[in-house]
Amino acid sequence: MNVLQKNAVTLSFIAANTFSSVLIIAVNKVVFNAFPFPTFITFLHFIFTFSGLAMCAKVGLFHPKKLSMLAVLPLSLAFCGYVVLNNLSLQYNQVGFYQTMKIMVTPTVAIIEVFIYKKKLTASMWYCLGAICLGIGICTVDSIQMNPIGVIAGLSAVVSTSFYQVWSGVRQKSLQASSSQLLLYQVPMSMFILLFIFPLFDSPKDIVMTGLDATSGSMLLLSCCLSFAVNITIFLIIGRTNAVTYNVASHVKTVLNYCVAFIIFGDPLTWKVVVGIMLTLGGIFSYSYIKIKMQQQALSPPSAAAVSAKKEDV
Repeated sequence: MNVLQKNAVTLSFIAANTFSSVLIIAVNKVVFNAFPFPTFITFLHFIFTFSGLAMCAKVGLFHPKKLSMLAVLPLSLAFCGYVVLNNLSLQYNQVGFYQTMKIMVTPTVAIIEVFIYKKKLTASMWYCLGAICLGIGICTVDSIQMNPIGVIAGLSAVVSTSFYQVWSGVRQKSLQASSSQLLLYQVPMSMFILLFIFPLFDSPKDIVMTGLDATSGSMLLLSCCLSFAVNITIFLIIGRTNAVTYNVASHVKTVLNYCVAFIIFGDPLTWKVVVGIMLTLGGIFSYSYIKIKMQQQALSPPSAAAVSAKKEDV
């Protein structure tokens, strides 16, 4: 498979992740109106994701691989921290500060990969990441009000989310496992942990007492289906690229959410938002162009001058 074919496959995964992620937000808005239990719904998402993976393995779409439970445990803990701490951040913070913390995930992932895992980012790539974060910040941050609990929850959510994304790629490579093989282990462990966590946020009594009509039940089922697509494509993208690239691609979702809100729901699209969107897209396209050029240079044969210089050194 050449570079163009690999990039085409990666772009198809990014497109699937973007589509399912944008759609699940709209679906969850409907579900939360009738069934306002986000942490328990996440637990249902993982049950559905595990069932989907088990079915895929059963029909031979991938072959399960025996993995070390201890090696997968940090990934499962990071995911649970990501879910719980983001819920706490949203609960104790205003939307402006919550969005700011989400923006901080991208540079935090880059810092983790560079300083802990010794990945290399060129100066141009850092400029692109800065432009993306600035553009999203212009779009999302109107006012920021903070409180001590909210600040601690928000900063902890950034760290947990960043390590979850980085470890998703690191564990696939270190364990020599595909995204599906790793998820087959990570999902049930996360389910077990969330089983003890969700009662702290969503009352089991209220969950049992809350009924769902046919429409809400159908939307909840659709949300679970979309969660399977979101979860598996996250691992597919990070496994083929890295967590920084996934973060860059994920900012497309924020831009699309603004466009959908404007086109479908008639939300106002101010000049501030337009400028933020243009800056974000510019950073995304520039980053993508740099990554593609680096891949082509890595796979291209050395030039005659380089070969000659190497011979002279010998």
